[in-house]
Amino acid sequence: MKVAVCDGCCADIERLVMMLRRYYSGRSEPVALSGYFDIEDLLRDVGRAQYDAVFLSVGFTAPAPDQAARALRERGFSGSLFISGKASELFAGSCCANGFLPKPFRFDDLSSLLSGVCRPRNRMLSLKTGRGVRCVDSGEISYIESGHNCCTVHTVRGGSVTVRETMSGIEPRLGECFLRCHRSYIVNMEQIASAGDDFYLFSGDRVLIRRRERSAVLEAYRSFLKGKAP
Repeated sequence: MKVAVCDGCCADIERLVMMLRRYYSGRSEPVALSGYFDIEDLLRDVGRAQYDAVFLSVGFTAPAPDQAARALRERGFSGSLFISGKASELFAGSCCANGFLPKPFRFDDLSSLLSGVCRPRNRMLSLKTGRGVRCVDSGEISYIESGHNCCTVHTVRGGSVTVRETMSGIEPRLGECFLRCHRSYIVNMEQIASAGDDFYLFSGDRVLIRRRERSAVLEAYRSFLKGKAP
């Protein structure tokens, strides 16, 4: 397990590193911890270091958290991203996080956050293609788009798979992270970088939100984010 902590406050880095070391000391998996004062230094290292998780402070980051998250993904980061900050600041970074850790740091908050993320949530899907059956990890799906008598499954790594199934046939087999946001789209809410008139993903792709039900769709997304908060 490799974890990076990016924060402009030396004391906060030291405290969070100490708590992470305590959390992982009772587990069989060893942990390597790195601290960064500057987001640019983290961006430089993230692809090479292959971090499993990054803690990013919302209070000092430039660019904004959603832009920083997109930059991390573009550099090859595919792990869990956690936003830390004062309670009043956390919603500003909510669109780009796998979870939130309020300041001042408390070990119980950190433990609950990591335990929740570590619970299995993904499932393997068997999807019919023109050549047989293709198994896809739902956690690798960015969004699903319907077409003529088929669907295209877009992955977080930029690939796609055309399947001979309907949206209504796929949707019940997906996990809680997925939202039917349009007649032609199902989105993985873990992959949303920002939300407005439509969803914009870490990949840079735009996923449409149905106009007549935009308020309900955005409320479902906000509820999902609140469910991940400690």
